[in-house]
Amino acid sequence: MKKGLLILALIWGVSTHAQTIINLQDNPSLELIDSLDNAYHPALGPDSISPVMSDRQAEFQAEWIDWLTDFAGYLNERDYRWGTPTRAFVRLYCDPEGKVEYMLYKFKPGSMDESNYYRFPELLQGYIKEQPLPLGEPGMLPFSQCGPLTFVDAN
Repeated sequence: MKKGLLILALIWGVSTHAQTIINLQDNPSLELIDSLDNAYHPALGPDSISPVMSDRQAEFQAEWIDWLTDFAGYLNERDYRWGTPTRAFVRLYCDPEGKVEYMLYKFKPGSMDESNYYRFPELLQGYIKEQPLPLGEPGMLPFSQCGPLTFVDAN
């Protein structure tokens, strides 16, 4: 039953183009990650898994960095300050045009104060609604990008 509801939620989110953010510290779900990983192909990766952006890896990496840099500016404009470098792991799931459909994240425990912890998802939600990943060329399929990040203040 639980798995059926999860699949239904994923289908509903994809069909309505909902943008969903999930803090994996609060909602750790291997089922969710597995379901998303099955629906979205890796943007980058070893040749054996046929990454979606394999023919434009350098360009995609630059677009990913630009998107993250713009996010840092977005946070700065809204008086969000990290204070110290803050480590996180993110999983981003996009449609072929770069619209973020799901973003899962997890901060290193104890790496941020409580007010930032609770304010971050609201700001992230606002950013992904306004700013798709700036792709020079669309992907051939829905894709994912994941990895560790260190967030720092923009100024």
